[in-house]
Amino acid sequence: MSQLTMWTPLFRTVPETGSLPVFQRDRDSVMPMMLDGNPSGWAIDKTFLAGEVRYDLHPGDVLVFNTFTPHGGARNGGDGIRVSPEARFQPLADPVAEGVLASPLIAESWAAHYEGWPEELAYYWRERHPSTVPFDDTWERWRDIVAVDEARRGNDAAYQALVIAAHFARNEPTRREAKRLLGLT
Repeated sequence: MSQLTMWTPLFRTVPETGSLPVFQRDRDSVMPMMLDGNPSGWAIDKTFLAGEVRYDLHPGDVLVFNTFTPHGGARNGGDGIRVSPEARFQPLADPVAEGVLASPLIAESWAAHYEGWPEELAYYWRERHPSTVPFDDTWERWRDIVAVDEARRGNDAAYQALVIAAHFARNEPTRREAKRLLGLT
């Protein structure tokens, strides 16, 4: 897959104000993940990362990289805000996972999402007939099981991953156990 990510700061960003860190990739394999207190609950094991680069970027600059390039979030240590939209692109010929286009993330249904749109613009993507492949949830299942297991062991680093498992685990018993460990049931 030749998916690209585009990161665009709307304000000047430097390393101290949260410029996106990008790392050299020295292998063609999946990098080991570890629990982390960031919003996703996970990060690439830093012992496998090398060559961190952070750019001095201005409004209108665009940082484009292959989605498989190791990258991550950064804290804003400055006084101002950092707003930086991210967009991902892939060739239309590349398949998307089943379910990705089933319902929107920001509305209860496609009908609700496109309410008020001109008819010729709504559902524009359906004419392109993107091919689909079955969704592989191996990562999500592993992520949730490890979060629950590490929380049972008392690993404080599992907290954020456990919160995600409590809300989004694909397996009901795992979701229920995550909620129990968080004291939500």
